[in-house]
Amino acid sequence: MFSTYTKEINQRGAVMRDRLIMPTCASCENSYYHDERTGKILKGVRVQPFEHYCLGCKRPKMFRKKDPKTKVPDWCPKRKVPCELRIYGFTSADNWHLHEQLCNSLCKEISPSAHRYEVRYQGIIEIQPYEFWKRCEDEVDSNLLPVTVTLHEVVEIDDGLKPAFFYKTKSGYKIAYAFKPTQQKA
Repeated sequence: MFSTYTKEINQRGAVMRDRLIMPTCASCENSYYHDERTGKILKGVRVQPFEHYCLGCKRPKMFRKKDPKTKVPDWCPKRKVPCELRIYGFTSADNWHLHEQLCNSLCKEISPSAHRYEVRYQGIIEIQPYEFWKRCEDEVDSNLLPVTVTLHEVVEIDDGLKPAFFYKTKSGYKIAYAFKPTQQKA
């Protein structure tokens, strides 16, 4: 399984900025490549030899020649359009103060702990996580998001393929690598 996040490295080897890697069909459990010389019947459809199929649909769907080779196609059954947006805030004011004190005493931002957070807002957003990550460096987040995000909150954008988590710090957004919410609240 490939990592969803990598760090951009410049020519001198210095880490510049984290970046998101778009998921591919190769890492999906519904991806199927028929590598036998004879056809086979899957879910009532005869699959052709040496062809790539998606088994996530009701019936196996063959990848066409015009479909992207490395990216997930637009017709992917897992893709959510528009994306789901969740904003996680602290469960109590005490948790926020504890987090703020730890950040100040260490003189750096610490990673958010999912057990201290709960869903504060749930809605939809028209932009993909990768587009949000590119645009949040240049634009104010109030132009990108329908609600105001305060310091130390976590923004989740779920496109159906792989949810991305962004942690708001004093210097902007960072990718929350280890943030795994314990429960999804409506």
